[in-house]
Amino acid sequence: ANARQREEEKNKQVLVSEDDPTKFVCRVCSKNFSLQRLLNRHMKCHSDVKRYLCTFCGKGFNDTFDLKRHTRTHTGVRPYKCNLCEKSFTQRCSLESHCLKVHGVQHTYAYKERRT
Repeated sequence: ANARQREEEKNKQVLVSEDDPTKFVCRVCSKNFSLQRLLNRHMKCHSDVKRYLCTFCGKGFNDTFDLKRHTRTHTGVRPYKCNLCEKSFTQRCSLESHCLKVHGVQHTYAYKERRT
């Protein structure tokens, strides 16, 4: 519990970029974020506490979304389908990259289609 409290306190220490006051900067790795909530989510990756474990291989994650995405590597579930061909992907970024490289189009992904 104490380790978790220390992590939460560290996350509260917001560093705003001097170059761009609309950007939030990670104090650990200097990565920039446009929103405070995105920085807060990112800060979990620097924590040693891994609350969510993969039932297939035991790898730990700080976020349920990251665990769900990782689990697809074991299950073979490919929820991101190309509407121009028969290919499907485990991650949205892979679908977007495919659409641009293979079909030459920027894929716009509808919000309701994500995370199935």
